[in-house]
Amino acid sequence: MNHPTLNPLFAFKVENPAVANKSGLFFRDLYSGKTSIQEAVNTLTTMLSSTNEFDNEFYAHLIGEIASEVDYFKEYPDDALKICAEFIGAIIKEDLITGVQLETFKNCMIKIITDNEKLQNVFLLNVLVNLGEVKIEEFGSQFFNEVFSQCKILAENVSFRSWIEAIIAP
Repeated sequence: MNHPTLNPLFAFKVENPAVANKSGLFFRDLYSGKTSIQEAVNTLTTMLSSTNEFDNEFYAHLIGEIASEVDYFKEYPDDALKICAEFIGAIIKEDLITGVQLETFKNCMIKIITDNEKLQNVFLLNVLVNLGEVKIEEFGSQFFNEVFSQCKILAENVSFRSWIEAIIAP
């Protein structure tokens, strides 16, 4: 796929008001349920595959907007957090973020779930369930060792831990 060049830290400026407007509508429709997770993923896939500059700018802006919200996830209502987590899991599963951006997202996930049971139970679990087993395996044992060291509640969840360990076992 044609991944537009994104700053590794997702810094972004909206220089095109039409992109900002479309992004606002995109997230409003996603969080309201007007747009399904799959429809939102399909939109990102279309934008990423496009050779149109506006589409690429829109894609980059959406990814940047998600990343910029990470520090505020703890303030999200549970239903919005669940939608966001499902969306992030789905876009990772579909390879709509890769490379350094994916590594940055993984590091952000570890950071925000540390000592926050809501983000462990609502956010991380929903991201992982939506990733699928192939991506969980790609995340690898180092990532999950860090998750389990930071998240006592997940480390002590025998069925969750067994499911992850069965997937990433050599």
